[in-house]
Amino acid sequence: MDFHKAEYSSNRMSLAVLGNRMLRNFEKKIQIKFFCLESLDELQSLVIKSFKDVPNKKLKKSKYLSDPYGETKRKVCF
Repeated sequence: MDFHKAEYSSNRMSLAVLGNRMLRNFEKKIQIKFFCLESLDELQSLVIKSFKDVPNKKLKKSKYLSDPYGETKRKVCF
């Protein structure tokens, strides 16, 4: 809860939404059925309803090193 209170803010988040056409192509490749909305208006309505209450605490965006451990400390799994 401490992390949530200190770090959770809508200005630090991104959202990707897949529409019906993209999902149909994807579902053919992996053979899974998805619930798809038909129009952009329906997608927009669902996104707004689902995410409108995420608070914007106007927190500074964190900066992360591209390689925080460095090449010599990085673990490689095979």
